[in-house]
Amino acid sequence: MERGTRGSQLIMIINSTLIFCLIPELEEVFKGNKITQILTFSDKKELLFVTRGRKTEASLFFCAHAENYRIEILDENETKTKKSNYRKTNLFSYAVGGHQEIKQVDFDRVIKISCLRKSQLGPNIEFAFILELTGRNSNLILVRKDGLIIDSLRKVDLTQNRFRQILPGERYVPP
Repeated sequence: MERGTRGSQLIMIINSTLIFCLIPELEEVFKGNKITQILTFSDKKELLFVTRGRKTEASLFFCAHAENYRIEILDENETKTKKSNYRKTNLFSYAVGGHQEIKQVDFDRVIKISCLRKSQLGPNIEFAFILELTGRNSNLILVRKDGLIIDSLRKVDLTQNRFRQILPGERYVPP
């Protein structure tokens, strides 16, 4: 793992080994929790997933800034502090109420959070959040069970990448 400093800030490069080591901690904190809120910062590059388990509330913070991409687990006090600066978003409202299963995809810098949302009117809804921690192309993508993209934090069209489009209705292709 490479480390460096920029001013007084410690810089840590996210690689697949770091993600591999992070997965058990994410599972311990979030497995079986329900997503109660999804909040976003005004620049739409930061999301806060607020979850509730049987006893506690925990949050997952995701940042898709090109140079400052990261993922963090926040406790109840940190969540309260962050919530005041964030607003509810309709971007991923589809996922509120889902239970999670968390895993790394192909030992890459990609985390898949599989969710199941119970439906009272029909069959349960299965979907996944794909958190791509890939530097300047970091993104969060909401995907249906059949692999079609529902929505994403950053849209990528044909003019930006001719090999991999990230748009609603397109098939998800890993980086």
